[in-house]
Amino acid sequence: MPRRVNKDTTWFKLDNAAKIYPVLKSSKDSFVFRISVIVKEIVKPEVLQQALLDLTQRFPHMFVRIKHGFFWYYLEANSKKPIVRPEPSLVNQRIDTQANNHFFFSVFYYQNRISLESFHALCDGAGAIEFVKSLVFRYFELRGHEMKNDGTVLTVDQYPKPEEMEDSFAKYADKSGANREKVIPAFHIKAKKFIYSESRGVITARLPAESLIPIAKKHGVTVTQYLVALLTYSIHETYIGQIPEKRPIRISVPVNMRRYHPSISLRNFSQYIHTTVYSSKKLTFEEVLLKIKQDFETEIKPETFQGSINANVYAEKNPFVRILPLFIKKMLLSIIGTRLGARLETATLSNVGIITLPESLTPWVDRFEFNLATAAQAVYGVGVGTYNGLTTISFLRSIYDTNVERRFFTTLATAGAEVTVESNFWEEKA
Repeated sequence: MPRRVNKDTTWFKLDNAAKIYPVLKSSKDSFVFRISVIVKEIVKPEVLQQALLDLTQRFPHMFVRIKHGFFWYYLEANSKKPIVRPEPSLVNQRIDTQANNHFFFSVFYYQNRISLESFHALCDGAGAIEFVKSLVFRYFELRGHEMKNDGTVLTVDQYPKPEEMEDSFAKYADKSGANREKVIPAFHIKAKKFIYSESRGVITARLPAESLIPIAKKHGVTVTQYLVALLTYSIHETYIGQIPEKRPIRISVPVNMRRYHPSISLRNFSQYIHTTVYSSKKLTFEEVLLKIKQDFETEIKPETFQGSINANVYAEKNPFVRILPLFIKKMLLSIIGTRLGARLETATLSNVGIITLPESLTPWVDRFEFNLATAAQAVYGVGVGTYNGLTTISFLRSIYDTNVERRFFTTLATAGAEVTVESNFWEEKA
């Protein structure tokens, strides 16, 4: 087991992106996402429990509780034990910290599936994936299988590096200038919703990456651009008569900043771009593709990301803001979060990219799934990931209607993708 690093790991400041999540979380905005691994054997909960406990010192920033300070929330080491539990029927619900020993993540099991649900204040998707990879690696070690680390997984015998726990936003902010994007209120889908505390619809598709990549290349776009365009057009086609002229379909897309800075932080280090398409009766899929590609090219620039990082860090370090007590900051952050968050997007699509595992572990892992949270206004969260040549696309929704998913996956299949779809059929049960 690793010893603790010299850095004090009994408490942490929330990173710059995380500060707003404790303020905005509610029964309808959980800010909880899920990474699942489907393995090739029935999960033994007692082994999974030990594997989780073995990660305590390797990932000290995860085994914490959120505390109120006078000026900010902060993270404090949690001396209690997290308990692995059978998977509940409701995905990405708000974490009941009292029942969860004050942890802000949960590990679940169901047959041959292991799932991590994490509150966004702890980490982003990239950080969560590293945690899950380590958990599964340790699980199979404890099961008696010979596991060899080829550098693609963090293991319990390694020392955690201080850089893994840093606030990379603060580290990479500079004086090159700040900028924020113009806020344009987005179209929000108005449809019959599930009772939020009881139901959430999930439809997941699996398809070979080799059948998806040529489709995107045919249109001269990346896979992520193609999927964002297809989501946009599916919403347009489904709700064409209900979309106000001045309310665009806006898709929020997280971008991993570790691609632009040499960060190994396991906490939050993502920025969001937004694609904007105005609906009309004459709108074609080709026009949507072109606009999405242009939005990506406009927004995905190092200088654009840098300006946004600077703006957020400058705001946090503003002398006036720093001296405000937390209860006032909470009121201000709630207003800002509503203005820059809920009004801003129609849906969110996140592609975590290609997930790699040590060669010794791959025979035991079938696939990964990524469930992105919905929000009070953005009723769709779409998670995408690829492992071992298989791409998984998972729609999480808070409404009964499934026509957006139906159009989305039908179009993919018509274009030549080999799509296998499964659902939890909440629209029929609720």
